[in-house]
Amino acid sequence: MGCQRTRRGVIIARIVLAVSSAWITLVVSVYVSTFFAPLALPAVVSHPVAVVAKGMGAEWTTYSPGADMPCIALSILSPAARLGSLTIVSDLLAHGALVDSRDACGATPLHYAALGDWYSITAMLVVAGADPQAKDARGRTPRDVAGPRAVRALDHYALRDGDSVDGAEAAYLAVERGGREMAEEEALAAERASELGFTHLRAIDRWPRGSLSVAEFRTRYAEPGIPVILEDMNPVLFPEAPLTRELLNATCGSQPVKLQRYAAEADVWAGLEQVKTEKPVTLGEFLTAAGPNSELPADDPLYNAHLFDWSFIDHCPRTVAATKFTIPAVFASDLFQEVDPVAARCGRCLHWPSLFVQQGRSRSGMHQDARHTHFWQALVLGRKEWLIFPQTQMRNLYQGDEPGSAVFDLDAFDPDFDRFPRARHIRGWQAFTKSGDMIFVPGGSPHQVRNVEAPIALSTNYVDSTNYQLYLDDLLTAAEESALKEAMSDLASRPEVFEPAITDKLFMGEYRTSDLTVEEFRQLVAVDSAAEKGLIDAFGVVVRYAEAVTLGVIDHFIS
Repeated sequence: MGCQRTRRGVIIARIVLAVSSAWITLVVSVYVSTFFAPLALPAVVSHPVAVVAKGMGAEWTTYSPGADMPCIALSILSPAARLGSLTIVSDLLAHGALVDSRDACGATPLHYAALGDWYSITAMLVVAGADPQAKDARGRTPRDVAGPRAVRALDHYALRDGDSVDGAEAAYLAVERGGREMAEEEALAAERASELGFTHLRAIDRWPRGSLSVAEFRTRYAEPGIPVILEDMNPVLFPEAPLTRELLNATCGSQPVKLQRYAAEADVWAGLEQVKTEKPVTLGEFLTAAGPNSELPADDPLYNAHLFDWSFIDHCPRTVAATKFTIPAVFASDLFQEVDPVAARCGRCLHWPSLFVQQGRSRSGMHQDARHTHFWQALVLGRKEWLIFPQTQMRNLYQGDEPGSAVFDLDAFDPDFDRFPRARHIRGWQAFTKSGDMIFVPGGSPHQVRNVEAPIALSTNYVDSTNYQLYLDDLLTAAEESALKEAMSDLASRPEVFEPAITDKLFMGEYRTSDLTVEEFRQLVAVDSAAEKGLIDAFGVVVRYAEAVTLGVIDHFIS
């Protein structure tokens, strides 16, 4: 017995020594990096905390509300949260950082974010599953040490997980959520979670047209990576004439289309395989086949087919002109549209917005969009159901074998818990969208969509200052350095493109996408195909900020 206890004591001592040594090494390297930039922590996190924290002193690694003796953070997530560094926190959460790890004072990363008074980081951690009721060694919750902005984030997000809400708080939350109650949507989301067998699904916030400012959108949704729906947006998108099936057919119906179909076992992005037909299919023919009253037999070549992510701008310029298609202000700060596509070799810059025409009762597979690009979709006609998940749910969603894979094994609308038992622990968002709804899906968020009533939609992937650094980080890991240097744009001398737009933008007037011919566009798309050979990123190397980041400009983008 004595020998067993001795061995156990030796093992415990070795574990403690190993953990202590690792932490000492980490702390020393952080402080060395802080004072000897540009040395950083590339082996620990992709965005060095030390570079961002330069000049802030030791306060950023400690927790000391009031007159408390400071406690040193024992997780790199805590100082990142204290700093309000969105990209670092997002990266760490995506790679499995523990959201409720504690320091010697019992403080969690959420305590650190609240103490730093960061709205976006506080919201991001709560959405990732951090416990808003966790208490430090003195019995204080994150709300007890929070500044006013962090309190607002806790009130808005933490109270939505089943806590009791009195009348005054309910009225406050109604204002926070767009000026109306969400009880019906919350009840439906809870019902869907029960039907699907998931731990928790939240309703996605809804804002009536014109009620959500650009600043509020960025702070509440884009920065923390939280989806939102803007209602009744068709008059903004199409100020000259509404986009109907008839108008789309009259102005673009003769264009040939390439179709796809969802196959549950297909090991491809979103489970979508190419549909093979005996002769080319035009958009007009498919609009008829995919109409709301269409009932195709299962053996029809077009049964359950999708027109998916088909360039609206390239193929339907007459439709764009007839409707005077306009981008709402909250989505108008789009780097893919601001850059010179020739200098940037960015064929994708001219691809979006793209058109979706789908049949009722069809669906796509679980997927995430490439390179941490944000995504919006405007549902012009029809009805859809959305399931959206934060990046922290990757493990429960059974992401593919390849690192960063955009393919998922789980079908969230028909989960097989025998094959995928962790799926029972899923937390995420659910919503039905209707005609006029415009949904925002944060960069890196896995999502799956079910087409309830024959939808027609427009969508765009985009990059702005809220996800730029994550996009760049993905780009740097995917492209060769020589390709980056070769494909630089003029953005380094134009930091104004990172400033958020404050008004809507007429697409063919205020974006310069109409400067190129269709032939030039197709040449750029051909350049994109070089990505398969590792020469250039498929989304286009739209930045020369790889240099600017090393000069300290990084603070401008992620703080």
